[in-house]
Amino acid sequence: MSADNTRLKKQAKVILSVAFPVLFGSIVTDSVLPALEIYTIPSVASVLILVWILGIWYAIVKYKLMYLN
Repeated sequence: MSADNTRLKKQAKVILSVAFPVLFGSIVTDSVLPALEIYTIPSVASVLILVWILGIWYAIVKYKLMYLN
């Protein structure tokens, strides 16, 4: 049971360590910068979502995320 909990913790760590920077970057480029009338950086939220998808894919492959036994 301990190995299973360790695997779950590592999965959560990978997903959250990818999710927070992606969400922060998306919020900054889509909401904060236009509110400050800074338009030199384009909206990169759709590109950042690909990073999040790669992080989830990594958790699936490396730590057997969504593994049904």
